[in-house]
Amino acid sequence: MISIIIPTFDQNDMTNDCIQAVMETSHDYEIIVIDNGSTPEYKPPFTGFNECRIIRNDENKGFPAAVNQGIEAARGEDIVLLNNDVTVTPGAINRMAGWLNAFDIVGPITNYAGGTQRVQIASYQSIDELNEEAEALAEAGEGESEEVNWIIGFCMAFKKSLADDVGSFDESLWPCSGEEIDFCLRAKEKGYTVGIVYDTYVHHEGSVTFRDMEDEGHLKYLEVCARNEAYLKERWGFDVWNRQSIEAPPETIPVTGITLNLGCGVKRSHLEGAINIDSRPEVEPDLICDITKGLPYEDDSVDMIYALDFIEHLERPEVVELMDEIFRVLKPGGRFHHRTPSDDGRGAWQDPTHRSAWNINTWRFYFVEPEYRDLYGTKAHFKIIDLHDEITDQENKIVHTHCTYEVVKQSPKDPKIIVAELVDGCGLRCALCWNRNRKGSMKQMSLETVGKILDKYNDPVHRIAWYNWGEPFLHNDFETFAEMVGESNAQNMMSSSLSLPITDSRLESLRHFDSINISLSGMTPEIYNIYHINGNFDLVMKNLKRLSELGLSGVSMTWLSHKHNAFQLQLAKEFANSLGFKFFVEQHLNCEVEDLVSGFEHELLKDPKYPNDGDACHIGGWDVIDVDGNYLLCCASHNVKIGYTIDDIEGENMLSDAKLNNPLCMDCREKECWRMF
Repeated sequence: MISIIIPTFDQNDMTNDCIQAVMETSHDYEIIVIDNGSTPEYKPPFTGFNECRIIRNDENKGFPAAVNQGIEAARGEDIVLLNNDVTVTPGAINRMAGWLNAFDIVGPITNYAGGTQRVQIASYQSIDELNEEAEALAEAGEGESEEVNWIIGFCMAFKKSLADDVGSFDESLWPCSGEEIDFCLRAKEKGYTVGIVYDTYVHHEGSVTFRDMEDEGHLKYLEVCARNEAYLKERWGFDVWNRQSIEAPPETIPVTGITLNLGCGVKRSHLEGAINIDSRPEVEPDLICDITKGLPYEDDSVDMIYALDFIEHLERPEVVELMDEIFRVLKPGGRFHHRTPSDDGRGAWQDPTHRSAWNINTWRFYFVEPEYRDLYGTKAHFKIIDLHDEITDQENKIVHTHCTYEVVKQSPKDPKIIVAELVDGCGLRCALCWNRNRKGSMKQMSLETVGKILDKYNDPVHRIAWYNWGEPFLHNDFETFAEMVGESNAQNMMSSSLSLPITDSRLESLRHFDSINISLSGMTPEIYNIYHINGNFDLVMKNLKRLSELGLSGVSMTWLSHKHNAFQLQLAKEFANSLGFKFFVEQHLNCEVEDLVSGFEHELLKDPKYPNDGDACHIGGWDVIDVDGNYLLCCASHNVKIGYTIDDIEGENMLSDAKLNNPLCMDCREKECWRMF
């Protein structure tokens, strides 16, 4: 049985019409009317109400409160919410209920709505014409749907069990709007899906109550709307009203330095801030160029390159040549991101202009593993930063593969990495941290040792990372340390979980650093604490927003990916973008749950599962210094000293030999443990 919930306040004629349409076009239902304190002359019952269960409130408690009352009273397994200004069409409610096998929350298309639910239709003047139009749309849209972030609450369907799991509608958002958006996003947070179905059309009269307000009341209403908008933006980390689609709009795609968009296509696919390149003048690119004949850029001159739904239009030998060209023009550390339809779905060959098919495994081989690069004769050498499949059309079984590469090539300008452990402990017990069970007081690097490191590596070719397995903000003299960093010519980096109280002065001290990285592993406390054990999620969110308000340019957020937080990746990207932070994904945590629980059993991971991202161990070339000024074997070997300190004059020249001849280093290289990094 379907429980249909209709909140009403006055407007009995409209409510009666709504009920009559339900009765004429649906079956196997119950109607629950929530009379939200109607004035005496509008008190039901009247014609249509005779067939309804009525819940009467003494006062207008608002739409979300009425919905919550209706859900609690519902006897049916399926719930359909209806505004009283909605006229349902034949079969609409039952079709929506049927779609609950594909989506967990379903909404129809209509004549009056924001976002993508609104459609342009012919003008109808009667119920018969409305039903004819709806029938035509049902035939044209049969089986068509779109997964979205949210739908509007004028008409929406879901299981009662979902409401029990997600919780009630937020009553604090009345009298404006946003409660349905918040409800949908909370559902998605728990792994549920939300969809618009294109074979179901209803008529929506639209916001009659607010449309008839006096000027003063209307202004108040707009003020509340602004308040709700700000609240939801803060709650979810992005502008929810402007992000109904799950696809990020083009302007949210990172554009850094010189960025190329290859095969840009029509104007709406152009990337703002990028150089949009195409061979066809009619699509109005920034640069007309036949990409298969080369890119008109100098070696090592481009920061980022995109190819979105373009590679599949080339033959495979052309792709190999293009990747060599992309490799040539990208700077060391530059990135290439592509999106191609995967041959795991129907999208690979459905377009007659597609000339090659690819899948997630193809991109692992071509330009990463040395033996395959030699086989295909390509000079291009990349490491994979992010590689994943996305189901872009579930109904039609279309899959897209996304891959982000970072170019691997040496440059005399490449900085030398120095890892300096400012504090050797942390208040968290992160699942894969060797330091998670450390007891006793945490040691801190003396300012004297800090000064020696800054003096020794006082050059822009040196990049000093003031962290390893500890939390730098725990240093007692952090502000003084930061001022010393600000006087250095080296590139200084800072990293934190932000899961601790931080004074304003310490946060301001981050201005002295060239880059700041924040690690995050969840967008809800439950998911965050799977990896960041003992972390304070709410405090992290507050600190992130405080950091964003400083307006620093070098801030990035690194998503520590594992299989339990994969469904929150898109939300995390949007959140980082809303804060103005760069966003990166660390894939080396993609392990089984037992690995997350057990953590390190040894200082070196015994069972490496991760692809080779280079021909040599790059972390072995880093200078790693502990809190006492001792040089360590590498950043992954924790407390393994190699016999030199920051005070040793000749130590630097002998570090490399000392590391390579260390038994643990030899063992790691033999087992290729370094591949995880």
